[in-house]
Amino acid sequence: MPATPPPHATDAAMLNWLAGDVGVTAAANRIWEATGQLTDATAAVRAAQNELEAATDAYSEAIRVCRIPAEHAERLGAALILRIGRSRILAELDGFDGTDGGADGDAAP
Repeated sequence: MPATPPPHATDAAMLNWLAGDVGVTAAANRIWEATGQLTDATAAVRAAQNELEAATDAYSEAIRVCRIPAEHAERLGAALILRIGRSRILAELDGFDGTDGGADGDAAP
């Protein structure tokens, strides 16, 4: 393959020339794959945002039903979330063995 496209080549000829270049097609495939990953990640973020909103609404409704005075609900809710978070962290640490088999130095549960 020549190092440059033929002089005065049409768009179709230049496209065919590019399609025959291994480096160009490999890079174009990487762009395609990365775009797909970004699309998947964007959908996952949207789903997580929707779930967080629904969970927050359900939590607010549950607090309202429990008839906790509004002036205490935020403080007590924060404490409850911290308590739940602590319990989850401790449960994860119980299963932690300090090794992940990786070479990056990070240990994962």
